[in-house]
Amino acid sequence: MDMSTVITLVNETTSQDSIGQVVTTRTTSDIFAQIRSVSGNEWSNAGLNGIRASYQITVYADEYTGQQELILDGVSYEVYRTYERRDGKIELYVEKRTGSAYVAPPTTATSEEVTSDGT
Repeated sequence: MDMSTVITLVNETTSQDSIGQVVTTRTTSDIFAQIRSVSGNEWSNAGLNGIRASYQITVYADEYTGQQELILDGVSYEVYRTYERRDGKIELYVEKRTGSAYVAPPTTATSEEVTSDGT
């Protein structure tokens, strides 16, 4: 089994700050996975529930802790179903999220800043 593709699992937690505002924190972790197309049966069954199945992604079960979002090749996917196997792996069935272009946070400051009025 080829587990050479790197995916990014996204974990979101919410908390309240000192003045009661809800703050969402996103953390990510990169893991190795095997990417496969979904079977015709999986695609059809998901479609009956309004889901557009994209991939079956297999990862090591001890590296997956219930994240509902992952990033593959810069595109965000939502986990709609999982299947835990007997060999220590888990299958994640995913669909592409709407508006799912993942934009990584900037690593360096830019010399130009644009204000809300475009100047």
